Parts: sequence; C-alpha cells; structure tokens
Amino acid sequence: MKRPLLLTVVATLAITALVPLAIGFLQLRSNTDALLEQVQRTHMVASSSSAARVAAYLSSFDTLSEGVASNPAVMADPKSPAVTSLLSGLLQADPRVAAVGLYSDDGEKVVLIQRTDLKVEISGTLQPEVSQATALVRGKSRPWLRLQRSLPGGRGSVVLIADAEPLHGMVQSAEMGPEAQEILASREGEVLAGAKVPLDSFPPLIIERAQSGKLGSESGRYANLQGEDSIVGFAPVEGTSWFVLSRQPARVAEVATQRIQKATRQAAAAALLLTLLLSTGAYLSLIRPLRHLIEAQKGLVGDQALGGGSEIQQLGEAFKLLRERIKNSEELKDVYLGRYKINELVGSGAMGSVFRAWDPKLHRDVALKTIKVSAEEFDREKLVKSLLDEASISARFHHPNIVTTYDVADAGHSAYIAMEFVAGVSLDSYLWDRVTLTTEEAVPIGLAIARALEVAHNSDLVHHDVKPGNILLGFDASIKVTDFGISQLISSAAMAADVVCGTPGYLAPEALQGEGYGPSSDLFALGIILYEALSGKHPFFGRNLRHTVINTIVEDPTPINEIRQDLPEELVRLVDALLAKTPAGRPASASEVVSRLEALERELDIRWQPSPETFESLSGIRRQLAHSCMVNTTSTMKSLTAVLDKTPNQDASKEAANVANRPG
Repeated sequence: MKRPLLLTVVATLAITALVPLAIGFLQLRSNTDALLEQVQRTHMVASSSSAARVAAYLSSFDTLSEGVASNPAVMADPKSPAVTSLLSGLLQADPRVAAVGLYSDDGEKVVLIQRTDLKVEISGTLQPEVSQATALVRGKSRPWLRLQRSLPGGRGSVVLIADAEPLHGMVQSAEMGPEAQEILASREGEVLAGAKVPLDSFPPLIIERAQSGKLGSESGRYANLQGEDSIVGFAPVEGTSWFVLSRQPARVAEVATQRIQKATRQAAAAALLLTLLLSTGAYLSLIRPLRHLIEAQKGLVGDQALGGGSEIQQLGEAFKLLRERIKNSEELKDVYLGRYKINELVGSGAMGSVFRAWDPKLHRDVALKTIKVSAEEFDREKLVKSLLDEASISARFHHPNIVTTYDVADAGHSAYIAMEFVAGVSLDSYLWDRVTLTTEEAVPIGLAIARALEVAHNSDLVHHDVKPGNILLGFDASIKVTDFGISQLISSAAMAADVVCGTPGYLAPEALQGEGYGPSSDLFALGIILYEALSGKHPFFGRNLRHTVINTIVEDPTPINEIRQDLPEELVRLVDALLAKTPAGRPASASEVVSRLEALERELDIRWQPSPETFESLSGIRRQLAHSCMVNTTSTMKSLTAVLDKTPNQDASKEAANVANRPG
C-alpha cells in the first residue's frame, strides 16, 4: 500500500507529541488522589531545590574560608603582609563578601579586612561564636551571613561576613501558586528568609520532623493549629542546622488540578503547532529534496522502472537499479560502437547517452555521444542529414576554445559523434564549489566563450545552448565550449515538434517569444553566465519555470555593480549590454565582445589561472568527464502556448505584470 512519506512523518510526530499528553490528561481527570500526591511531590521537589540553592550559596563561602584557613602564610604568620594581601584580594574578587578576619582561639582579633562603606553596618557581626559555624546575624539595618571555620591545630578561626539578601530569592514558591508559602528556618526556631510568617503557623508535626535533623526531604498532608489541612514539604540545608519548609492549603490542589488540566490542553495545542512546524520543516528539508532526488533518479533509470510505492521505496528501487547498472557497466568494456571501444557510461537521458571510449586506430580517448533519432519523434532522414552536415562543419574547427569533433556516423536508430575527450570539470561544477569568481577568473572564461562563438558565428553556426554545463575547464588550464556538433539537431527538433529548445534560464527573450534563435541569442546566454559567475546568483531566477521565463522577457536584473562594487566599469557595461532584452541593444557580434574582453584583459594584465585546490576538491561525479551535453542537461520547453498563455509577444508583458502584482 502506498503511503506518502509526508503522511508518515506527520502521523509519527503527532503520535509522539500527543499520546503522552492524552494519557496524562486522562489520568488527571480520573484520579484526584494521584493529583494530590503529585502536588505533595512538587512541594518536596520545591523545598529540596530551594535547600540545594541555599546550600550551594553557603558552600561558595565555605570554600573561601577553607582556602584562607589552609593557606601556608596564615599558618606561618597570620599578621604578615602576605596574609593582609590575601584577605584584601578575597574582598576584591567577590563583592558578596563584606569582611574577613582571623581570630585567636580566645576570640581576640588578629587581623581584619572589611569594606569601608560597610564598616558601621557590620560592626556587630564580626565576633566569632563557639556554638554556630554558620549563622544569620543582624547588622545595623539588615541581616548578614557569618561563616566561621577553625584554623588547623585549634590556633583560632576564620570569620567571613557575606551578603544574606540573596537567600530571600532562593526561597521561592511562585511555581506553586499565590497561596503557597516557603521559608528558610533554623532548628532554634528562627525564620531566616522567605515568606514573612511565623514558624509555628506550620503544622507542629512537620516542624518537629524538620527540627530533628534526622530525616531527609519529605512531604505530606497535615493539619495546622487552626485545623486547616495543608500540603507541606520540607528539606534540610546540607551542612547546616537550617531547613526549608513549604506549604499550600489542600483546597488549592483542586485549583492546581484545573490549572494543570488547562496547561495540558495548552501543551496539546502547542504540540499540534509544533507537529505542524516540524512537519513543514521535514517537508522543506527532507521530503521535497528527496522527491527532487527521486525525479533525478527517474531521469537516470526511467520513470516506469521505479514503479509505485512510497518515496523511500522508490528511492530504494532507484538505488537498486543504479547498482545493477554499475555492475553491468563492467560489460561495456567488451562493447564497440563502430570502431570505438566503450569504456564507461558517463550519462544517459531521453535523447541519448554519453560514453568515454577508446579509439584503437588513433590510440586516444574520445567522448562518444549517441543521439536518438527515431522516426516516431522527428523526420529521421532529415535529422540525421542535418546532424551529419553540422558535425562536418564543426569538425573543421580547430580552435583552442572549441571541443574538436573527430567523427560522426549513423548507427541505425541513433547517430553518434566522437569528440575530443576533455579531462576536467564543467563551469557549472566549478561555480557550485566557488559560488562567485573574481574578475581575474571571469574575464578569461568569458573571453574563451566569446572566441568560440566568434569562430562558430563566422561559419554561420549558432550554438543554441550556451550555459555553464557546456563550458569545460580542463585540468590542463584549457577552456572549451562543447556541443557545437548537435546545435543544428536541436534547432531541427524544435521546428519539427513546435517547441522552444534550450535550457530555461539561458534562453534569450526573442527565442522565448517565438521570434527565432540567432547569434545574438548566444551572446545573451554569455551575459547570463558572466552575471552568474560574478554575482553568485542567476539574474532572472523565479519561483518556478513560468516566472523565470517571464522575468527573462520583461524584468531587468539587479545591476551587477550593486552586488559587486569591486568590478571594473567596462566589465559592468559589457554584462549590462549582453543582457539587453532585444538583439539590437546587445553587442553587434561575438567579435565585438572578444575585442572588449581582450582590451580589458590587457588593461588588467590578467590570464586564466584556475585554482588547483578547487579542482582537487571537486571529487566523485564532478571529477568525471566534464562533457555536459544535451542528453542529460538540455531542457526542452514546450512552445509558449503553455508558459505564456498562447500569446508570445505583447501579451507576455501583460502576463508578467499580472504575476508581478498578484498577492503572494
């Protein structure tokens, strides 16, 4: 049974988020006693947490006192300058400490360092006590902590006075509701911090248990002296005779129950929202890319080969087929096409395949392209003749910036072209790794493309599909344009099937509007390549194919000098001219573009120097044969009846305006 991956993800997230909440909600509705028990546990946790915070606060000062007591200078001579410096540094390092002093075993002051602004405030707090190591003592206006530690060998004691105000913030019961109260008390019966209520207002039994010091944290339901039931918890403060008490009227538990139920409902709503957000994120970051990957796999193995099933099943089937193809590719070593020995399949598509082959006659590698020309699609004889004629023209080109055509032949239901093998990467892959190029990189690449187009246009040959995938950057620092040998085939196919052929995003406005594809259209594509290489973005990219086409026809791109302020003015002017909407606004010929780029290259004294590090980093499929050809990457768009509402000229502008003004 086919189950979309998105539905599976949504269901899994919803179950994971909502089932625990649903179970908890049902338990809350059915078991009030359990809720009371839960409130009791909460009180115990709250009092334990408060006690832990107080203990941690006291422990920090205890550590300071221990450090003073164990210092060798104190042991040697408490009255030495080193000890005075030590105590002064302690006050400077910790603003919570108001005073620190050393006292003899009979209580006489040996040395005392205190903050001058608090001298009067803490004057009555400094005298050590035998009975209490930690105590809350009264200053002139507020309480202070006094922590006392004996020196080794009974030679006296260290007394540290610290701020007690933070204790009030540590004894909080806000999470228990407005009627909950929490206090910090001592076994001597004194309330030290927290709520301003007397200790005897708590149930006597819980006070007795807390003062005994024999029990750890505890909570329960008790009656106070007035007979009112309360839920009470207590916890001792480790290392002291202090403890924390928390209480709440039992009647509040019902209110707490209602509050928890409300919070549960809110949590359920939040869980639903979170499920929606996570599902959206899963779709955008996982499912949509996975579907794109499946579509790409269909292009490799065939749509029907994958069959039905979920996305995961289709992807698994695709990988299975690819593994079989990789295994079967070993058999290609014994396959010949004409005189050429097939070594490996580089790529395949609806219109043919590309192989790396060996020419045993001339002892060289070649790139072998097969082109399907079945009679069901086009007039086979005319297409084969046009392919042979144009391949013959391109075969006469011996130019350093054009991939050389060696041979062309008719092979039954397909024709094939043997072309120069270029070891390197495509400009598309190079840009994928680099994102943007420097002027020193972009100018030589643009010049090489313009020189190739100049030679072709002078021989009345138009490329039809100038794009980064058809620009090859050789590991030997060569720059070559490929696929001149099949450009007439593209043109013939377009006329035969009433379609606009080429790669969306690199087609000129006149071609998209049904006015034909000429040499100036190749220059427009060159302008897009330069813009993309220099800015890192496509000048006309839209939300979908339709918007890309409309943007190409009617929208002006963001000026490239607004994206890159470091570009030479002449290069900016050239890119703007190449992207003109009409052929009349562009350079008159490829020769003019060559002249302008050559002048710029001389002026800047630059030459093509590819990045070896980038070539090295382009591993795997990007380091394979860099021939990007029609069979894999040339996209065919149906005539503008589908894209521009059957009106390729003036109505295109209207449609573009409608799209631009449409909400969303």
